[in-house]
Amino acid sequence: MTPTSRKRSVILIAKGYLPDAGGIERYSRDMAQAYSALGYCTYVLTQCSGPPGIWRDGDVLVENVGQGGGQICIFFRMLWRWRVLRGRHVDMVHATTWRVSAPAFVLRPSAPLVVTVHGREVLIASGFLKLLMNHILSRADVVVAVSPTIARLARALVTSAKGRWLIAWNGLSFSGAPINRVGTSKPLRIYTFCRLVERKNVENAVRAVSELIRRGRENFCYVIAGDGPMRGSLSLLINELHLETHVTLLGHIPEGDICELYQKADIFLHPQITTANGRDIEGFGLTIADAMSFGAVAVAGKDGGPADFIEDGKTGVLVDGRSPVEIADALEQLLDNDALRLRVAEAGCMWVKENLSWRKSAEAILASLPVR
Repeated sequence: MTPTSRKRSVILIAKGYLPDAGGIERYSRDMAQAYSALGYCTYVLTQCSGPPGIWRDGDVLVENVGQGGGQICIFFRMLWRWRVLRGRHVDMVHATTWRVSAPAFVLRPSAPLVVTVHGREVLIASGFLKLLMNHILSRADVVVAVSPTIARLARALVTSAKGRWLIAWNGLSFSGAPINRVGTSKPLRIYTFCRLVERKNVENAVRAVSELIRRGRENFCYVIAGDGPMRGSLSLLINELHLETHVTLLGHIPEGDICELYQKADIFLHPQITTANGRDIEGFGLTIADAMSFGAVAVAGKDGGPADFIEDGKTGVLVDGRSPVEIADALEQLLDNDALRLRVAEAGCMWVKENLSWRKSAEAILASLPVR
């Protein structure tokens, strides 16, 4: 094969990968698939709960070093495998978080190095890890931020930058799925789908529902899907507020049932807030964008990345997540006004489908690479 006919290739170093649940895990998988769809031979080096060793995910080749032995052992296993992989002729090395890029900084590749920042993993770094992160991000050829908010916050932490900073939106998880355009189910269905942690602020969503009941509203039901450390306290709060007939906790949702969940939603409620003194933030909000793509109107918190792609009152509704009354006011307006709800839902659906694509993100990253 001549140099001009060599097939282009990418190595993706990923913090996690499906079947593990999580935003970064899905990001890693979907970016790998997007590079593959663009004609690149794509090799993923990762640690996940999937089969150890090398296996195929469609046209993507995945090497899983395993999760056993703790972070230090995982790092050295990835470093050992990276010694072999870095000898390959590739067009780009893409680390899906700054931490997993460390092997590529110990043994620098000849290809351009791209590092993605998502939010929390950058903002919570302290001490030695913060110094290491600064070193990595300041020397990467391209730093990709998943939203303008994260680009601004992360860039402020880096003392100097050698490479280019790029905003490349996440894509949609189910871009080909059918849309719920009815939106007139009775009672109307309000859904939340997320990991049940403090930042997601589901407690105030429940309190907002209690406020709606106090106002005499009965034309809705509220369903919370997902699992996490706050599930127990949420169950207690629902019982304490006597909401058992209006609020359902579904728990973990199997991958195959997620589309059906989105299709049932008339309103998608995600009133996220920043926690840990502003260091724990919603970097993008993939479940929000996914729900919008199915025709649900999004009610999201003003904090973090979702405010970058939701135009308040036009493509969704933004609220102060720390105010259950403000959340309740927004929900009540949408429950009372079918025309408003359907108009905002349609505009939001159109926007995310036109602007959010893993292929577009991959193309933007590849186009940003320095010429070598």
